Amino acid sequence: MGTVVSDPQPGDIIVTPGHVGIYAGPNLQIDAPRPGKTIQFRAIWQSNPTYVRVT
Repeated sequence: MGTVVSDPQPGDIIVTPGHVGIYAGPNLQIDAPRPGKTIQFRAIWQSNPTYVRVT
């Protein structure tokens, strides 16, 4: 559930095939690099992610 947006705000969900993260600000996301690893802030590495806002 949510609305696809083109102007992401912190807290929006970043969706790409096989991966999701939380938008944290300009070029930053909160995610885990792979299952079993620690959640961390890191650069958005996905190309053409979809941003979803849940209200």
